[in-house]
Amino acid sequence: MTRINAVTAELDETIRDLRNTIYSLRSSGEQELLSSRILQTVRTATRSLPFAPHLTLTGTVDSVLDDGTVTNALAVISEGLSNAVRHSEAEAISVSVSVEDGMLTLIIEDDGRGFRDAVPGNGLVNMEQRASELRGSFEVTSAPTKGTTLVWSVPAH
Repeated sequence: MTRINAVTAELDETIRDLRNTIYSLRSSGEQELLSSRILQTVRTATRSLPFAPHLTLTGTVDSVLDDGTVTNALAVISEGLSNAVRHSEAEAISVSVSVEDGMLTLIIEDDGRGFRDAVPGNGLVNMEQRASELRGSFEVTSAPTKGTTLVWSVPAH
């Protein structure tokens, strides 16, 4: 398992270096790609963790999405990861972002403590409102000692 984690970390670093090289070659007038913004959001939200979360990007993530969808998606990633970092005591977190079949779907999973009933607060409510405003959906699945999964999905414009 340690070897797999080391290889995964090395591959993640290589991918980051490759993306950084590609982005540096783009002209300064172009808008930053969503994949780059997602990576930065994940890094920022999880910098206090002793491990790197697993990030998967699938489909046409860098397709043209409207600013409102992008802003909301990045906020959901940040809030979902913030909740996992602060409350889950997870040893592993994964983030999956896909744009397929006209839908942008974000999945944040952790192997932490989970919960039976959501604690009242703004985080989950905000994520649900963001999905609703964009005519999408938001689901939370959790159980004590089984971790938590957040699935946020909206039409990709």
